[in-house]
Amino acid sequence: MKKAFYLPFFAILLFPYNAFCGLGPDSLKSYSPFGRLGNKPTSKDEGNGFNIKTSPAFFWKTIGVEIEVPLGKKFSIGLNLYGKVGRTDGKTANFKVKKQNFLTDGMRAELAFKYYFKPTAPEGLYLQANFAYNQIVYADGTTKPYSLNSHTPPADTSATGTSLKPYPYSAGLGIGYQIIIIPKHLIGNFMIGAQGNMDAKNNPFISFFVAPSIGYVF
Repeated sequence: MKKAFYLPFFAILLFPYNAFCGLGPDSLKSYSPFGRLGNKPTSKDEGNGFNIKTSPAFFWKTIGVEIEVPLGKKFSIGLNLYGKVGRTDGKTANFKVKKQNFLTDGMRAELAFKYYFKPTAPEGLYLQANFAYNQIVYADGTTKPYSLNSHTPPADTSATGTSLKPYPYSAGLGIGYQIIIIPKHLIGNFMIGAQGNMDAKNNPFISFFVAPSIGYVF
């Protein structure tokens, strides 16, 4: 039932993916996302759980790659890499920020640790902690794509704000659910979390975010 709840979020990706991978009717019978029809795969069929996912955030001009390696049945370690090109306050933006180099391009690297509440890693409900080195700053002052709030500085008399560059080191917590839709093929992930940061004036701020991703599981 849990997997059926998540299927609408990934359904639009399944048919192009199946066509690309050349999955025929026999494969779909064994690896159907709708409850995995047919015989239940064995542990060998399900692979070792190593997976690579992508987290597209084109609205924020960002693309991310997540690499996860299970460590036993309840833990995993991962490396998340993000790249950003260009500014996110375009010509039609309601709030403009002064031109500053650190608002243009940037890279982010996270070391992520997941704890799965059930011994089913890399599948199921989990708690994640991450430690990041970050050179990405968005026009609203946040440091993560899909941020739900902002860290916008007050506008000055010219109605143009000045953003402060955060320190590059930060840490965050999140809770999410990961689902293997097709064993040895397709994995989906959705997480919500909070990232703690410090700005150039030593003021702490938090970015609340969501983190969807989808990719290949081995």
